[in-house]
Amino acid sequence: AIELLQRSPILLLDEPTSGLDSNAALNVLEALRNLAVEGHTIVLSIHQPSANAMELFDRVCYLSRGQQVYFGSGGDKSLEYFASHGYPCPDYVNPSDFFLTLINTEFRKEKIPTVEKLAEAFPSSTLGKEATAVRGEVNDPRSYKPMAKQAGQGMQFVILLHRLLSQSWKNPFIYAVRVVMYSVLGFMVGTLYQGFGETSREGTDLAKVARATQS
Repeated sequence: AIELLQRSPILLLDEPTSGLDSNAALNVLEALRNLAVEGHTIVLSIHQPSANAMELFDRVCYLSRGQQVYFGSGGDKSLEYFASHGYPCPDYVNPSDFFLTLINTEFRKEKIPTVEKLAEAFPSSTLGKEATAVRGEVNDPRSYKPMAKQAGQGMQFVILLHRLLSQSWKNPFIYAVRVVMYSVLGFMVGTLYQGFGETSREGTDLAKVARATQS
């Protein structure tokens, strides 16, 4: 939220759709797609997106065993690339499921030769050469100009405070639990040392102290 308020040019997201159903995940990715259209560069990791979600990505990168086996457009172009190397996606199969099964060697050691073959083939392919050429085009982050005005510190504080208060209003039970928990904890700690004075020298009954600390 803070990065969006500051209109940061680059957003790095680690599995933003984890724990969501397919419809909610698609809504999140569509919102990120709209941010990308506005000028943000968004880099994210994602596991097993739906076929509709795959169409939203400008570029996808498939990694296995620390090697890059594909980098390029998602959707039909990625399917065409793997089909050209002898790995066509079967009909009525989610492409992300197909790619995961194809290059995942964590539970299928027999897939290691396949991964090695794809990793060796990619740099010499047309897509691999295009990816290498793009690396030379380095943009200076200081030249970035957001398409919308950045929120000032005051506005950031107001928006985030409103968000926090809204969450607190929707979940009052958790604060009631905290009040009870800290009250009980304070009572336990307070009665533990009751009657032993305010300084360490006033507590002379060592046996009583030992029993109190063990109870």
